[in-house]
Amino acid sequence: MQVALLVLVLLAILFAFYYWYYTLAAVLVILGIMWYRKDLKAKQAEMIRLRQNDEHIARTRRLRQEQEVTKREALAETVRQAILSFEALPRCLTKAETLLDRSENDFAEGVFAPFWDSVENATMQLGHYDNNVNRIFEAAEQYTVLLTGYKGTPPFFPIDLGAVRAMAAASTTTERLKVIVRNGQSNFQFATIFEQRKTNQLLVAGFTNLAQALNGMSNRIENSIDRLSDRVSSMSEYVGDAISSLETEVVFGNKLSEAEAERTERTLEMLDNIQRRRVPLPRELGDGKY
Repeated sequence: MQVALLVLVLLAILFAFYYWYYTLAAVLVILGIMWYRKDLKAKQAEMIRLRQNDEHIARTRRLRQEQEVTKREALAETVRQAILSFEALPRCLTKAETLLDRSENDFAEGVFAPFWDSVENATMQLGHYDNNVNRIFEAAEQYTVLLTGYKGTPPFFPIDLGAVRAMAAASTTTERLKVIVRNGQSNFQFATIFEQRKTNQLLVAGFTNLAQALNGMSNRIENSIDRLSDRVSSMSEYVGDAISSLETEVVFGNKLSEAEAERTERTLEMLDNIQRRRVPLPRELGDGKY
């Protein structure tokens, strides 16, 4: 068996040498097939790499678009919360003013406990006012954070420095509160009732009790407004720089929707009426009266 195999090998070698041109052709064909298969595999590998790269780019683009949509929705929600908090400000002051009106009537009629009830409730409304100012501050901070890396045109933040300045309307109410409390403390009977309840816990604006709130509410609101003013000022510059870097003609400050502009304008009007001690009547009924 081995001898026969050896003989076949020798005959094949002799054939290859004798018919060398057939052998060369066969070798060239084999080499060509091998080269073709190698080139085909390389092309297939390159096609797979290109397809995977395209898929990666598509996934990255899709993820970025989803992130942009999520950010825009978060920005829009932040804007919505800021408007809601801003709209709450005149309501707080109006309720406080109504309660102060009641306290003045109670003082004139000589009813002690209802007088201080009205004063306490008015103070709580001012605390709610301060809380809403702080919510706007938090919304402004969140808006700035969300804007980092955002590539689209952001929704406009509705609270500008003019709106912040209008928040000083609270000073009219806080000063009125001080006068009313001073009058009450100047009367022995009213002051006696106050001494009994000045340590009542007041669950608003971080004050421990009524006495602390009466003494510190005005400064608390002023500090909150000042802090918000600094934030809005720096945010306006930051947003302006961010938008100017985009290929867009959008300018910071001119993109409030008609509905948002109407709401903020109405709120500004109500704050102005309160500061001027006018009744904030609905617009269709005309301006407020003195």
